Amino acid sequence: MLKRVSVFIFLLLMPLLIPLSNGSLFLKYTLTEYVAAYKEIAVKEMNRSGIPASVTMAQGILESAYGNS
Repeated sequence: MLKRVSVFIFLLLMPLLIPLSNGSLFLKYTLTEYVAAYKEIAVKEMNRSGIPASVTMAQGILESAYGNS
């Protein structure tokens, strides 16, 4: 019984014990902040390469957890 309680407490507290990869428990960017920060760059890249800005933004959001990894 004590082992089950210990495992339950560990699983409950695990998100608090494991910081994000950037060393912080707080996110650097929200999704909205990420889009606001990088939309102009994505549009410039779209004009240069022809790849839609939405595709560039979606890939950046996916691969970087919207700037938090």
